[in-house]
Amino acid sequence: MTTYRCYFIQKNGFPAAWRAFESKSDEEAHDHALGLLVAFPHAERVEVWDEARLALDYSRSAMQTPAELRRLCYLAIAAAKKEADPKIRQIIASCAARIAQDAEALARNAN
Repeated sequence: MTTYRCYFIQKNGFPAAWRAFESKSDEEAHDHALGLLVAFPHAERVEVWDEARLALDYSRSAMQTPAELRRLCYLAIAAAKKEADPKIRQIIASCAARIAQDAEALARNAN
C-alpha cells in the first residue's frame, strides 16, 4: 500500500483542504480522490501526490458530461464507504445525490 496525499485546490490556487489515504495503485488513488472531491464543493481542482510525484491533477471543468458526472457519483459512493469521518461521509452522500440529478438534467437537455 502507498500513502497518497490529496489536496483540494480553490480557484485562487490555495489548498482548501487535504487528506491522506492509502491505496494499492495510482488508479485506485485517482478514483478515491475524485470520489472525495464532491465533499469539497469550494475546491476547483484535486491533486493527488505520491511523495514528490504528482499522480493526478483533475479540474471540475472536466465534469461537464452526463457520463463523467455519473462516473463521479459512483466514485463518490465508493469513497464514502471507505471514509472514516462520518461528517465527510454525509457530505459525500448528499453531494452524490446532487451530482446524479445534475447528470440527468444534462442528459435531458442534450436530447
